[in-house]
Amino acid sequence: MNYASAASLHAAVPAEVNVEGAAVTLYAAAEPAALDVLVPAEREVAQRLGGGARAEFLRGRAVLKACLGALGLSTDTSMLNMPHRNLSLTHAAGVAVAAFTAANNVIGVGVDYEPHGPVAGRLARFFLTDRELTSHIDEQQHGDQLLRLWTVKEALFKATPENEKFTVRDYECHDVWNWQGGASLLPRPNVLLRYVTMAVMGGYLSVAVAVASPHKPS
Repeated sequence: MNYASAASLHAAVPAEVNVEGAAVTLYAAAEPAALDVLVPAEREVAQRLGGGARAEFLRGRAVLKACLGALGLSTDTSMLNMPHRNLSLTHAAGVAVAAFTAANNVIGVGVDYEPHGPVAGRLARFFLTDRELTSHIDEQQHGDQLLRLWTVKEALFKATPENEKFTVRDYECHDVWNWQGGASLLPRPNVLLRYVTMAVMGGYLSVAVAVASPHKPS
């Protein structure tokens, strides 16, 4: 089955984004996947969920199956574990977006989407580092920037292997005002992280990759 076609791709989301040389493909769906395209384990999960949660789960299955099929992998998402080296998922405001890459130098990919909405300035200290907070981003003048940075931090977190050891505040953007660039994982400075943010669907969509460190000459 052509899951990419079945995903009802959202025209507002670009088909591909370049993140520091890594080509990342995006699939977006507003329509849930049909129950008859699910394997039994997926269908069992869907049937346990109600209302909006079921629709959200099924939108996620639509885009994940599209990604897995494009990668030549099994489209059974019940066997899928996150974080995943090649793909990531986000869903909000009735849309699911999945990102995948086959770039050889990428060890993790992450995606996050949030629709426009207020972010209280008092929450910034929970996801911005001390250095980022000194960039004078505040709720009154830069509340929109706080939302954008939240999606960046979430995408960076999702792109990191073994991310259960970290929190979003462990990541620091090299320049918080840039819509694309590099970031550091403070407990592991050897991890190379890059991100790109786009304004789409009345919100922000951020895509991040963790890149394998280049081999040092012996």
